[in-house]
Amino acid sequence: ASLPAKVVQAGLKGVLFAVSTDETKRVLTGMEWKLNGSTLHCTATDGHQVAKVALDTSGIGKKKRKVQTEAASAYIIPGKALKELAKTLEKTAPETELQVSYDDKAKRVLFVVEDDNLSKQIACQCLEEDYPDCDLLLSRYSFNQTITISRSTLLSRLERLAVLADKKVKTVKFCFDSQHQTIDLSIERDYGKGKQVLDVAIPETVNGMAIKFNITYLLNILKAMSSSALKLVMHQFNTPAKVEAAGDVDIPELRMEATYFLFPMVDQNEMNGQTSSEETSEEQTTET
Repeated sequence: ASLPAKVVQAGLKGVLFAVSTDETKRVLTGMEWKLNGSTLHCTATDGHQVAKVALDTSGIGKKKRKVQTEAASAYIIPGKALKELAKTLEKTAPETELQVSYDDKAKRVLFVVEDDNLSKQIACQCLEEDYPDCDLLLSRYSFNQTITISRSTLLSRLERLAVLADKKVKTVKFCFDSQHQTIDLSIERDYGKGKQVLDVAIPETVNGMAIKFNITYLLNILKAMSSSALKLVMHQFNTPAKVEAAGDVDIPELRMEATYFLFPMVDQNEMNGQTSSEETSEEQTTET
């Protein structure tokens, strides 16, 4: 298959952060790559977050190309190889094509990049385990409460709070207030509390709702997105939240759909319906 290098580069940027580095979960150290006609689907998950990107591989803007009719293909490519590929594609010219070939017998994939300034081949062994069916998993949940937020504003507020986070304390709490049309963001430590406030249109249906996320995972999602705004779509405090692009995008001609899912951090007291007015310690938080 021949794919536009810059299109593939955009797709990899949108999902690679969600590839697991835990070698005990070997299949999750890879990314699911599906090419069906003119659409490339990339999916990655580490068990806490899911990143899904669908890209139109016919080109960008006026540089549309005739898509070769080939059988649909799907395989799991190791994240390490794809990170190397992403770095290589950053150096390519806008019109460079990426050649992709797969040896079904050997279960190996070969990427070839060639233009006036670069010539490189990247070969790797694909993972043969079954990748989790993320669509089936997420179909169990509802997503019916939507809040639109400026991506850059949310990113800057979270980065200010992130200085308080460490390996043990990494929970950022979102509290929604429809009366004042704000989101209160907070992190609590033994020695104090960090708080940031966002002015956002909040529907009455989520007034008083609070949901907690791993701040590192959320920052990774925001940095991977290329849109000016995002839609945070939720149902309740203990079910996954969906993050979708909104507003303007960096490359309007690039037809790409990016969707992210993040599992909240929920402690046992909340699961039992015994939430107190004060936060319990982050050490009690379990991630699923």
